[in-house]
Amino acid sequence: MTGVPYTFSAATAPIPLSQLDANFNTTLTIGSTSVGLGNTVTTVSGLTLSSPTLSGTVGGALTFSGALTLSSALTYGGVTLSNSVTGTGSMVLSASPTFTGTVYASGIAVTAGNALNYQFGAYATSSTKAGYQAGNSNTGFNSTNGAFFGVDTTGNTMIDGSSSFPILFKLSGTEKARIDTSGRNCINTTTYINNSDEKLTVLGTACVSSNGLAAGILAVQTTNTSYYSSYAAITPGTTALICRWLLGVPGSNYDIGSISYNGTNVLYNGTSDERLKNWDGIEQVNYRDRIKALWLGDFDKYTTFEKTGTPHRTFGIRAQQAYAVLGHAAAIKKPEDGASEWQAPSEPYAFLALWGVKDLYAENEALKARITALENK
Repeated sequence: MTGVPYTFSAATAPIPLSQLDANFNTTLTIGSTSVGLGNTVTTVSGLTLSSPTLSGTVGGALTFSGALTLSSALTYGGVTLSNSVTGTGSMVLSASPTFTGTVYASGIAVTAGNALNYQFGAYATSSTKAGYQAGNSNTGFNSTNGAFFGVDTTGNTMIDGSSSFPILFKLSGTEKARIDTSGRNCINTTTYINNSDEKLTVLGTACVSSNGLAAGILAVQTTNTSYYSSYAAITPGTTALICRWLLGVPGSNYDIGSISYNGTNVLYNGTSDERLKNWDGIEQVNYRDRIKALWLGDFDKYTTFEKTGTPHRTFGIRAQQAYAVLGHAAAIKKPEDGASEWQAPSEPYAFLALWGVKDLYAENEALKARITALENK
């Protein structure tokens, strides 16, 4: 075979490469690579294939500048790509792939130490919203089986839930809040206290306001005198229940107080149903000396115990003194610790004033009777 020429342009029929022995050192140039003919074939680069058919194993990286059509399944990184994606291997997309149509995926995860800066990116247009949609069906998403998280066509952040299920907010798998399908809100509970008109239900452990002083189930604070911590707009001439307090568990409807509007005036209501009271066998207290001993006057009120800042002049009682003098009639609960403020309700003093008027009236009637008796002598 030593007489085989270097040029095959004059060949009139294919020359089988199997006829060349291992010592044949002539090379062919394919693309930009010289390929040795014999038992050894080097790597080919810079090769342009027009409608080729590839079979067997192709090693190394292949770069496709145009569209690639797969006539059968392609296995890549242990993952089989065909009409559907199957497999449990790892497929790495190092560039920025573009997916069109609908993509269904199951069990996609990011391994430890390889978290992405952005898990998902999308942009909206003036006619198309953008974001992430999830559902409980692999046949598509609609208003009854899915949820959408993203931005709408005007750029507003949007959480769009199914019309058939509530939106739940959970911490460590435990529900903390929800918005139901009618738009009502529950925080730390799933049970509504009243009825379908109720829009917000809060139940649970206390929360602390931003100034660290007030503690309660719901803390609302404002530091600007131009705004209100709460606001209720009522049509003149109509009646409205502005605020209501219940004692007991949700559903008991045991009122202990409310603020209402009767069409003319705002009313501050306490529960005074006689069916909830018993006075038989209770010795009635004579409050004349207690009222006389009660301190009542003008004072400057500060916002701190250290009496710093600018006070304001007001009129009233001193809670600790009223508690000591009036006892249970003051309706004051002594704080459990010395650092907390004493709170004094105003309601008992209207009743005490009424008791005093009745006492004076009785004393006046007694004096009138004595005067009449003296005049008749």
